[in-house]
Amino acid sequence: MKNVISLTLTILFVFAIVILFKSCNVKEGNPEPEILNDLQNNSNKVILKTPFYFDDGSSLPIGTILKPALSKTGIRYTAFILPKNYRLIGTTSSTLQNTNVMLEDGGITCTCSKGSGCSPFTASGPNGTIEGCAIGSGCTECKATKSAIIAGDIVDFKSSDIIDLGIGISLVIDKAELKSLKSPISTLFEIPYIQEKLQEYGSEYQNNQLDKVRNAKQISDLPSGYAMMPVNVYGRMVLLPLEYAKIKSSGTITIALMDKAVSDFIEEIMEDGKASCKCNSGSSGCSLKSKSIPFIGSATWCDAGSCTSCTLNN
Repeated sequence: MKNVISLTLTILFVFAIVILFKSCNVKEGNPEPEILNDLQNNSNKVILKTPFYFDDGSSLPIGTILKPALSKTGIRYTAFILPKNYRLIGTTSSTLQNTNVMLEDGGITCTCSKGSGCSPFTASGPNGTIEGCAIGSGCTECKATKSAIIAGDIVDFKSSDIIDLGIGISLVIDKAELKSLKSPISTLFEIPYIQEKLQEYGSEYQNNQLDKVRNAKQISDLPSGYAMMPVNVYGRMVLLPLEYAKIKSSGTITIALMDKAVSDFIEEIMEDGKASCKCNSGSSGCSLKSKSIPFIGSATWCDAGSCTSCTLNN
């Protein structure tokens, strides 16, 4: 009987999570994620079998674990634990905690962005209470958002993203990759771990006139032999000041082997002395940003903001 009750509770939780994702995934072209519940251990958790996409373009990857949770202040929410190498990064709205964070887990909340009636619900069982979000007749679009869970508290983000550290950092060498990369959020360059990895990568392709490179205020200030090269930084598109000669001598890639679209992109930016950003879909945002990174120079990128498809112009 105990196993039957436990199994029933697990099914109820799976049902709750399914409703949460169906309610918050009603936009056309955003497929419902398949979910696998962990019945063998009779535990109240589910595992995503397909990605779930948030409105800001980020996603919970395959293998993300979802489970009910309770905050320190008694607020129930749906917690998620990311698979290996994935990290939740963001700038929080909290003034009491470190505002720039990189975490392995987080929380999900649902709000109705069009109309009203995207309401949380709870279902009680012998092992506790589970929750989800149910869309009502007055709500046409339910928005799923990410939150940080810090010291047991739910902390809202000003901006956030989910990145895969397993992708690493590498040069962009063809048009397909150039078009596939997303725009980063500014927080990416505020995380000490990522700053360290950018420094390690940049040191491989910088040798001469380092003072001029690191003090350059704009692209046109770079010394001869350097270019703002498109770099894949954990799946995000960033321009870094790198030296042609070092790239050629590395043996891993030559400029001649780069896709013409990428080469033309670099030449156009160098001739104009600037880059520009374009919002292809979504609302406001997609503005050009730059930041001085110690021992690297100035990184340039497009900050998406509320734009869901933001690209560097070429």
